[in-house]
Amino acid sequence: MKSKRKKKTTPPTITKTKKKKKPSTPESALIPSLPDDLAMSIVARVSRLYYPILSLVSKSFRSLVASPELYKVRSLLGTTESCLYACFNCFSGFRWFNLCRKPDHHQTLTSNNDEEEEKNKSSTTTTSGYALASIPIPNSNWKLLKNSFSLFDPKTQAWDPQPFPCRQTVGMFDRHSASIDGKLHVVADKTMAVYDVKEAKWDVLSNRSMYYGMLPNSYCQRDNVVYSASPESFRWYDIQARRWRVLQGLVGLPTFRRDYVFRLANFGGKLAVMWWQTICIYTGKKKIWCAEIALERRSSSATCEIWGKVEWFDHVLTLTPSAFDEFTSIIAATV
Repeated sequence: MKSKRKKKTTPPTITKTKKKKKPSTPESALIPSLPDDLAMSIVARVSRLYYPILSLVSKSFRSLVASPELYKVRSLLGTTESCLYACFNCFSGFRWFNLCRKPDHHQTLTSNNDEEEEKNKSSTTTTSGYALASIPIPNSNWKLLKNSFSLFDPKTQAWDPQPFPCRQTVGMFDRHSASIDGKLHVVADKTMAVYDVKEAKWDVLSNRSMYYGMLPNSYCQRDNVVYSASPESFRWYDIQARRWRVLQGLVGLPTFRRDYVFRLANFGGKLAVMWWQTICIYTGKKKIWCAEIALERRSSSATCEIWGKVEWFDHVLTLTPSAFDEFTSIIAATV
């Protein structure tokens, strides 16, 4: 019998059909049910203090609170506010933090029941709800010429292209300065150099009392008045009498040790004070405390006084041992 030959069969061709993708919400969408412009307008009306909490909602919110477009919208809506920033020098360079609201106002960043902390606490510290949150700001490579200054014009939003060198014999300039009555007062070598912006000339103050209060970086300026802080007292400089006067009031502040380091800033017309407290000299563990003080000038025919009312103070940050070398400064900016 003849065997039947099997017919060669070609395997069926399998055609891959592309599955239709379901319509998805773009990653940039903040709130799926609202247009992005409307969502941004809503976020722009939220206080800047809550932005670190909003950044935890999603990647989209995290990108939004860091975008320049949001702050342009805040400016157009008139919802800008004063924000407080703190700068620390550590091994990897400068690190910046901003004052924000804690997610839970009744929680503190760390729990430490030592006697000193309990002594420093008051009824205002447990309800302030503030903390310092880390923010990424690149280090600046901007350099100035020796004993010179450059001025920034807020109207043109530009730096003056030519610096203003001081040819007076005042020694080396320090970075500490203040603008009073249209004149720039700069701390120099055991004296104060003064630059008159209108006349474009330098001068030297014969009275050095202002110098001693501005030599440490624990001062700030508000309404043409320079304020200074030390463990002994808080003071303000009377430009007419050319002397430092004690800031009255300040009920509720703790007792400061001599090794505390202070930094001050004009925080929306109020005095923001932060101090650096070393917890353990062996480990280098430190705590940062912050206070907000309302100021009131009381004048009479005989004398002039400025009083301070402590609105709150609280522990806002604990620094990793041996990671931070210097409490550089605090600044307030309107954003």
